[in-house]
Amino acid sequence: ALRAANVIIGELTKNDQIQRIELAGSVRRFKEVVQNINLVVATQMTHEEFAQFLHSVPPVESIELVDPDKIEATSSLGIPIHFHLTDLNDFHPVWLRHSNSADHNEFLKQVARERGFSWRKNGLHRK
Repeated sequence: ALRAANVIIGELTKNDQIQRIELAGSVRRFKEVVQNINLVVATQMTHEEFAQFLHSVPPVESIELVDPDKIEATSSLGIPIHFHLTDLNDFHPVWLRHSNSADHNEFLKQVARERGFSWRKNGLHRK
């Protein structure tokens, strides 16, 4: 999965409208068994434009627009790929959320609530 992710990242970095891309999720955490590849992408493209661009990325197949922030695809090896789209300003909190385990994200939400914040997909916000 890591090799496939690196090939995809290499292809995506060739596009000038992609400002930043990072590996997230279980592949980034070097888990022995992974169910998918998660990539967080800061781009100026709409999700439709990004999905269209993905058709030119060799290891990416069967592209599906899930919502404005997420596109799901499959690698040529059959590994599901989740592209999490954001703008550059919200990149770090989106990357953090998709890099953590679900349990760690719940812990961060609890700590945020205890300190008077809400933890949303684009970062911490004072209540």
